[in-house]
Amino acid sequence: MPLKNRLQESRRGPARIGVYGGTFNPIHVAHLILAEEIRERFRLDRVLFVPSGAPPHKSGSFPEGRRRLEMVRKAVAGNSAFTALDLEVKRRGPSFTIETLREIRRRSGGEWELFFLIGMDAFTEITTWHRSGELLDFAHFVIFPRPGYSLEDPGRYVPREWKTEAPLRPRRGIRRIPVAGKKSLFLAETLSLPVSASAIRRRVREGRSITYLVPGAVERYIRRHDLYTTRNKGG
Repeated sequence: MPLKNRLQESRRGPARIGVYGGTFNPIHVAHLILAEEIRERFRLDRVLFVPSGAPPHKSGSFPEGRRRLEMVRKAVAGNSAFTALDLEVKRRGPSFTIETLREIRRRSGGEWELFFLIGMDAFTEITTWHRSGELLDFAHFVIFPRPGYSLEDPGRYVPREWKTEAPLRPRRGIRRIPVAGKKSLFLAETLSLPVSASAIRRRVREGRSITYLVPGAVERYIRRHDLYTTRNKGG
């Protein structure tokens, strides 16, 4: 049964869907813990993990999209509320978030309420994203802290098309900021673990253990395909 139909049968009213994009290079435990925390606090029916195919804001060599997608699939396999989406990996050209959100809305027939998960570090660069002014036409933004990037007033970073209004009363560490004529921004205080994909890649290159930093199935995939070593940096 298609995902849309399963979600429609599982609740009354629009399904609440989280969209979590990124390179996931590789996906690790902090990604999963964050997604589960936001799923619970925002009462999401599903979190879609969307590994990028050709990220326009990333440079250097890294494993191709199909390998990062497979690692995500292995990482989320044990959580029925998590799904790996191959949309960006299959798309030709740069992986623009606006196109991803538009396609997800098309597939849902406009019947899903979308929540886009984004770290504060990435949000500070939101005006550099392709057609950034239109992003809140498709999804709420859930902004979470990142190591070195605590939550702060998003007004200083937003595109000129976003007219932020006064924050609403916070609840459970969540502050909602309406945007006139668009969806809302949510500032969500979440657990911030000092785990990074770059540190994991470095440990692999150095021949050090990554056990417990990534799911076991992901670690086995990295070892089996010799990813991130000095011999095979690009996968």
